[in-house]
Amino acid sequence: MKKTVKTEVDKSTAKEIKVGGTIMGFIHWLGSVLPMLLLFALFALGTVKLWQRGIAADVFKIRPSIFITEDTAYAPEALREFERLSRNFSGMSLLKPGLLDEVKEVYESSPWVEEVCALNRVYPNKVNIEFIPRFVAAQLRHEGYYWLVASDGVLLPADGVKTEYKNLPVISGDIEHRPANGEIWHSDGVSGALKALQALQHSEFGKELGVTRIRISAPSFIDKLKRPGRSRPRLVIDTNSHITVLWGTCSENFPGEPDTASKISRLQQLLSEWKGKGNLERDVCFDVRTSVAGYNL
Repeated sequence: MKKTVKTEVDKSTAKEIKVGGTIMGFIHWLGSVLPMLLLFALFALGTVKLWQRGIAADVFKIRPSIFITEDTAYAPEALREFERLSRNFSGMSLLKPGLLDEVKEVYESSPWVEEVCALNRVYPNKVNIEFIPRFVAAQLRHEGYYWLVASDGVLLPADGVKTEYKNLPVISGDIEHRPANGEIWHSDGVSGALKALQALQHSEFGKELGVTRIRISAPSFIDKLKRPGRSRPRLVIDTNSHITVLWGTCSENFPGEPDTASKISRLQQLLSEWKGKGNLERDVCFDVRTSVAGYNL
C-alpha cells in the first residue's frame, strides 16, 4: 500500500509541475512579444494616418493640364475631348489607390482613344498618359448630313453638319443606317471605301492623286439575281487631279476581279502612261476593275 500511495503522489506532483511550467512559459513569451506587437500597431496606425493626410494634401491633387504634339493633325472635336478627359481627374489625389486603372478605363471608354499604351504617376501632381488616338479618315454623307469616321469605321462623336468639311474625303452613295457614336459603321460599302481610301493614300502616288470623294453604288436588282450571294457594292473614286477611278467591288476575293494590291499596281501604270502623254489637265477615267488596265476620256 505504501508503494502505491507514494507512486500516486509522485505522478500528481509531476503533472502539476508540467502544467505550471507551460503557463509560465506562455506568460513569459507574451511579455516579450507584446512590446513588438504594440510597436507594429503604432507603426501601422501612423502609416494610415500619414497616407490619409497625404491624400488630403493639396500638393498631391492632380491639376488639369494637356500637352499634345502636332495638334494640327487632330480634329477640334478630338482636342476638346482630350481636354475633357484631363479635367475629369482634376482635384483627385495622385496617391489614390487604383487611380491608374480608373484613368485607363475612362480614357479607353472614349471613341477618340483607340488604346491606352502606358500610364505612370509623376509626383507631386501629374499623370503621364500615352495613348493611340483615333484620327478622322473621312466624312460620310448620310441622310443629308456629314459624319466623321475613323479608318477602322468607328463613328466619331461629332455632330452631323449639312456643309462638307474642307480637305476631307467624302464617302457618299448607298450607305446603310448610322450607328451610335463609338460604334463601327457596319456596311460593306463603307468598310470597302475606307480600305480603298487607305490603300490609295499610302501608295506612292497617293498625295499626287488626292482622293476627294468615293461614291458607293449598290448592286442592281438584276445583278443580285445573276450573282446571288456574290454581289457587292461598287466604288467610283474622284480625285483632285482630273482623274476618276472605276475601282469596282469592295471585296478582296470577288470572282474575276483583281485584289487591292493589283488595282494599285494597275492604277500606277495608267497614271504613268497618262503623265507621259502630257494630258494632265484633261479629265480622264481609269478603270482598274479587270486584269487589263484601261482608261476612257
